[in-house]
Amino acid sequence: MSYVQGTIVQVWADLEDPDTGLAIDDADEVVLVVTPPAPLPAYIRQLSDAGVVHQEETPGRYMAEIDTTPAYGTWRYQFSTEAGGKRVVKRADLNVAKALVAAP
Repeated sequence: MSYVQGTIVQVWADLEDPDTGLAIDDADEVVLVVTPPAPLPAYIRQLSDAGVVHQEETPGRYMAEIDTTPAYGTWRYQFSTEAGGKRVVKRADLNVAKALVAAP
C-alpha cells in the first residue's frame, strides 16, 4: 500500500503462538520497531508505554500509528513479542510518496 507523506498510518500485526496457532491476547510486552527512510534513525514503541495498543475486538491484534511527516520513501516496521519461550515477529513495509505541492 502506498501513502502520501504527512499521513498518519495505522499499522497492525496479528500475533499467534507458533506452537498452538492461537492468538496472543495476553502478551506482557509487544515491541514495535519503526525504521524510517535514511538518514532518520529507527525508533521503538511498546505496549507498556501505550505506544502499541491491543485491539480487543480482534484476537491477537496489536496496533500503533506511524506519522510519515518526517520523510518519504520506504518505512519498515516490525512487531515482536514472546510466546511459549519463542520470539514471534511480524514485519511489513510502507511506501510513502512525496506530497505534491501546487505552484503559486
